Amino acid sequence: QSMQGSCYQESHQDIQTQLDTLLYAGFLTCTPYLWLQEMPRYFRALTIRLNKLADSPAGDEKKLQLLRPFLQEYTRLQKTAEDSTEIIRLRWMLEEYRVSLFAQPMKTAVPVSPKRIEKQIKLCL
Repeated sequence: QSMQGSCYQESHQDIQTQLDTLLYAGFLTCTPYLWLQEMPRYFRALTIRLNKLADSPAGDEKKLQLLRPFLQEYTRLQKTAEDSTEIIRLRWMLEEYRVSLFAQPMKTAVPVSPKRIEKQIKLCL
């Protein structure tokens, strides 16, 4: 039971972080139009994730473990590198990776995989 509670807590924290990065003061003017028009899809994916989370918190946690290293690297790059086109591209690739992990019946807007994300991270360095 405590393991399940821990999975829920980590997943809910990640979902809250995702919402905070999607919806912040000024997001309408700061988000590139290409990605702004994808927002409804991200929220549909989030709804699918929440529905699956109730049935399989451990499964959600496993997927989160695949995502977490890339999120940590993105956070590190944000702090150390200038905001570049490559970092912005990485940011939205991570949103697409979330779709592919947590809402698998949905398609991604761009091709995304761990290998592609690693390649994009190298472009940001």
